[in-house]
Amino acid sequence: MRMCRLFIVCLIAAATAFAGPIVVGNPPNSNNCFPFGCASGTRYQQVYDAGQFSGPIDIGKLQFYADYYTADANLLATGTWSIYLSTTPYAVNDIDSRAFDLNLGADNMLFAVVVGGVVIPNVWTIPGSTFSYDPSAGNLLLDIHASLTSSGSLFLNARSFTGGAAFSRWHNFGSLFDNYGLITGFDTAEGVIPEPGAFVLAGLGLAALALLRRTRRV
Repeated sequence: MRMCRLFIVCLIAAATAFAGPIVVGNPPNSNNCFPFGCASGTRYQQVYDAGQFSGPIDIGKLQFYADYYTADANLLATGTWSIYLSTTPYAVNDIDSRAFDLNLGADNMLFAVVVGGVVIPNVWTIPGSTFSYDPSAGNLLLDIHASLTSSGSLFLNARSFTGGAAFSRWHNFGSLFDNYGLITGFDTAEGVIPEPGAFVLAGLGLAALALLRRTRRV
């Protein structure tokens, strides 16, 4: 019985290590260069509905996707982006009626700083400081401060909604798009790619099962 429990625990741990990010907004129906491919603005905010998350998550990585539009070269604009995360009390489609700073939650924190002028892969992962998000406390706000000098050629997967929305955005890169935003993945610090430990745990589980069978034969 003890070996059987060990086997089950190992399988659960291995399966957890294989879990991917929570992706909000799929499938894409558009693409956009704000705020990483265009050099026309300085501030970008996107709010994600708390209902997109099944429970608390320690966000250690963000993902953006660049495969919907294939005519670009995935080149980041030249400059830097300071990326912040916080829990906002404001709803989707309700962050565009006030100054940017008034949308921030009390737990606002710097997640990562990105330096441009480089080509990114179609699945772009940005690691950062862990942000503990509890959807029961409010919606999730992505706040980006951009300091840009020239445009790139990057268009990220985006989605517009007609009706209920998973997210919306507010920025000074151009006209406001209600019910519009970048498709975003949220992952823990362990990463999307399975950790080597996952294979070790799976191996331990199989070994435990083999030992259990052998013991029963004796």
